[in-house]
Parts: sequence; structure tokens; C-alpha cells
Amino acid sequence: MGGKYERITINAKDMKTIDFNINNNTTSNLYYGAWYEMVIPNVINDDIIIAKYVNSEDDTFGLINSNSSKKVTLVVSNNTNSNITINIGVAYSKTSSLNLPINRELITGEYGNFNLSLMVRNGSVSGAVSLTNILPNSSFENTGWSGCSYNTTYKKYGRCTNGSCTEIGINNNSSYTTGCGASPGSSSSGTCNAYNTSTGMLASTTGNIYGIYDMSGGAYEYVMGNMSKSSGSYTYYAQSAGSNFSYSSTTAKYIDTYAYGTSYTDQTAYNRARLGDATGEVVSSRGGVGGWYNDYATFVYSSLSWFRHGGLYSDGSRAGVFGFLSDNGNAFTNRSARAVLLAF
Repeated sequence: MGGKYERITINAKDMKTIDFNINNNTTSNLYYGAWYEMVIPNVINDDIIIAKYVNSEDDTFGLINSNSSKKVTLVVSNNTNSNITINIGVAYSKTSSLNLPINRELITGEYGNFNLSLMVRNGSVSGAVSLTNILPNSSFENTGWSGCSYNTTYKKYGRCTNGSCTEIGINNNSSYTTGCGASPGSSSSGTCNAYNTSTGMLASTTGNIYGIYDMSGGAYEYVMGNMSKSSGSYTYYAQSAGSNFSYSSTTAKYIDTYAYGTSYTDQTAYNRARLGDATGEVVSSRGGVGGWYNDYATFVYSSLSWFRHGGLYSDGSRAGVFGFLSDNGNAFTNRSARAVLLAF
């Protein structure tokens, strides 16, 4: 596609996959972003999906090295009763700001059998959240949090350059306003450095406005990760919360389960982790604060059967995207959960 665009028509109640190459024929590394522009109709609606296919070889935005190419697969789904027409193209820039015209939108979502995190920017979080008022299929599993953390932070368009990675900044806003950012380890503040400012973007998983915010600090975030009530085969442990969830072969896909244990900061506890869930494998030392970047690392155990992640706005250096703590799942003003859209 290069700097040009392609006009595509999708029939009513139809879907297309589109493969294209993104080429950088210059001698400099460039930032790129695949974009779409609605032609007919002139605005997108809930019955139209334009997204990267979940198994695409490369991403729709990021950094492309000099004299190289990437291959991207898009999905365009039209569930309306009329044909639609869209333009699809690629923008390039020497900086992470692509400066797209107002009628063009960066393609950031994914389409497939997966969970897509939704984020509210600069909206206030109010009230208490408990696991009793979270629908099980609308919140992250524990492995969903880890996938989001790894895939947007430590992939090639994330926080790493030539094998050296930087920590995600903290949302240190004491009013629980989402989308705020500050340097990692910053003390709590009544000021909100907005998501589109240079300081606010420190709290983005990718270091720019295209990442995911509020993964470190803000409010603690509950996930659907639960420890068994007893040793042996898994038995759902609602503890003092989570009573609206009925564990069965049908609902098992909505929750990550863990073996019973009585310790929470020793190697025996961390051995109960699931590979890839960003708990046991991110522990550098035992004792409860030995996670990557010295984040909290407290595993679920007999007294606290639920996981929460991210840390609090006032946790300073202990907060972080790879921080995890155990909890009873009850409602508190400093607890939250991340909404998830299930797309198939």
C-alpha cells in the first residue's frame, strides 16, 4: 500500500480478510500505522468491524526498520443491511505521532476468539467494585491480564529497544481518574497528567497514546483468578465474594483456577502459578515485593482466594503492570475491574 490507499466495498452481511504489505524502502527506521476512512456510510457504527486479524503476522502499528517490510491481515465485517465502502491505507512518520487527518482512524483492535480490553480515558472511577457485581465473562481472567501486559509492553512496538526495556509509569492520581500518568514510582498526587501529554504517556504500555493505560496504579484491578477451596481437584472458592458465579464445565473458560495452598510469599506459593500468567515467572525474589521492578508479589492462599493486579495510585514503586496481590474479592472504594469485550 505504501503511502497510498485502497478503496474496498463489502457487501451487506458479509466479511472480508485483507492481506497487505507495509514497506519501508528508506534508510531510516519509521513509525507506521494502518488506518481506515469511512466513505459509505461516512461514520462507523456498531455493526461494522475493522480490525487486525488475531493471527496476523505483524501488527497494524508500530516501528518498522529501514529497508524492511511487514505483512498485516485485516478483517472487515459488515453486519448492516447495506453495502459499505471504506478506504484503507498506511501512514508513516519519523516520530510516534502519526498526525492522521480527523476523518482517518488508526486500526488498533483485533478480531478473533479473544478478549479485547476496553479503556475509558479521563473518566472518573466511582463507587466500590466487588466480584459479586462483575459478570464473569466481562472481566479479565488472570491470563488475560498477563497477555495484555506482555503483548503490549514487551513486543517490538512496546517498551523495549535492542533488548533493553523500561518500566511502565504509574497512574498516581488520588481521585482515581483514568488515563493519568507519571514516572514509575511517583508519589500520589491530586494532579492528572492527561494521557495525551508527554508525562501522561509514560503510563501507557507502549509509551505513546496507542497503548493501554491504568495498568499500573490508579485502583487495584480484580481479575477472574481463583484458588481452590481445598487440596485435590479444583473446588470453586467464592470466599466472601464471587457468589454470583457458578463454576461448571460451561463457565470454566471464564476463570483461571489455581491449586490450594496456605503460603503466599514463598517458593511453594509461586510454584502454584500457571506458566504465562505473569505471576510466578515474574518473581525475582521471595518475600512479597520481589516482582519485576520490585512490584508486589503476593500469591492467592487459604485466607485470600482472588487475584488483583496493578497496584494503587499511592503504592509508588510497588505498583506495576507485573504486580499481583491476593484478595477476598469484597467491595472497596479502591478496587476496580477492567471491562472486556468478547469478540468471535
